[in-house]
Amino acid sequence: MRIMHTADIHLHREHPQRLEALEQILLCGREENIQLLLIAGDLFDSVVEAEFLRPQVRQLFDDPGYPILAIPGNHDAAAYSAGYYFGGQFEALTGEPLTIRDYPEYRLVAVPYRQGSFTPLISELRQAVNPDINNILLLHCTWSLPHYTNSDYGCPDEERYLPVTADVLDGLGYQFILAGHFHTRYQQHRLPSGTIFVYPGAPVSITSREQGQRKVNLLVDGSCNELELATWHHTRLEYTISPENQEHILNQIISDLAKQPDYAQVSLVLNGYIRGSEEQYRQQVTEMANSAIVQFNLRGIAHILDDPLYCRFRELLESEVREPSLRRRALELALNAFSADKAGTSQ
Repeated sequence: MRIMHTADIHLHREHPQRLEALEQILLCGREENIQLLLIAGDLFDSVVEAEFLRPQVRQLFDDPGYPILAIPGNHDAAAYSAGYYFGGQFEALTGEPLTIRDYPEYRLVAVPYRQGSFTPLISELRQAVNPDINNILLLHCTWSLPHYTNSDYGCPDEERYLPVTADVLDGLGYQFILAGHFHTRYQQHRLPSGTIFVYPGAPVSITSREQGQRKVNLLVDGSCNELELATWHHTRLEYTISPENQEHILNQIISDLAKQPDYAQVSLVLNGYIRGSEEQYRQQVTEMANSAIVQFNLRGIAHILDDPLYCRFRELLESEVREPSLRRRALELALNAFSADKAGTSQ
């Protein structure tokens, strides 16, 4: 059985690229010959958006070629009221505290949105496991992964919704835990017991924090695999520029932009120093940037490069320090110091 897993599409009228991403996901599902699509929460950005977008979503879900099962997330928990029709192949799994669906190769256990602690669910989740078959747990949760912040879960101001730990997840008895709520990127983790946990990441950039090609998760032959999507996303290209490489960087920008797909929103971030006119260099970059957003953090330093004291410092640095990274760092500190000194002198 081939199962595709996504989450956190956050459909919204003001962001049509998200509906386009849903269309891409459905197309990808047909191309991959899946038998089931799972949406692990937050199909809609809000209950209001679900109300307005239901007719458009219904057209997509009436005959996609396979059934679609979704659980409510923290954004669209109340969107699936009784009597609403989202399409002939769509079903929202809203049963409390969980819903079970059995297939020849898998048992699916789905947990809808709930506030509070995960602890009260543990006993019932363990009891729901079928020991004679592979079990899938579908939920919308915050796994307390190190080095990640609330921003990675969609909103920097939100509380961490339904927090869980690796120890708790590892003891539930499921072979696969397919989750939603983590936006930043595709994440797959194998727990000590062998359980595979997957956050697919948002399939379209919801904010600028979701960088790079977006993905979905394909469960087939007992393994989870990431599949790239042709959906709208942010891409950040950052360059550190110096008088020695400033012309080379212009060529590099042209090359890098040519590799970006039409559906990427590119941001160019230019840091460092140049010899010559800031305005002229900015104009060169802007002309080649097309629709890319340019963040221009450069400073022109011709007046410093010609300073005898700086020239002497650089000669000593090149003769005494062999490590290129140390030389670059020392030059950067020196340029900052000379810039501050020149600015103070001019006042």
